[in-house]
Amino acid sequence: MRYVLKNAAAICEAAGTSLENVVRRACFHDRGNSFAEGMDEWAVHFPGLKPVSTTIIVGLTSYPARTPSWT
Repeated sequence: MRYVLKNAAAICEAAGTSLENVVRRACFHDRGNSFAEGMDEWAVHFPGLKPVSTTIIVGLTSYPARTPSWT
């Protein structure tokens, strides 16, 4: 997630804006293993009011064992 957010920040900057103006994100995981870590990283980049977030875990057979730290 850190890599994705770094790239998103660079794209925003090139367009003359910043991550502060992000209003929505959609994230697809192939396994639930990295869900909590991804959400924790998301929280680092958006410490206050967070943009609307949709997470879809494809092929999920059971709920991830760990939940994000900010829940």
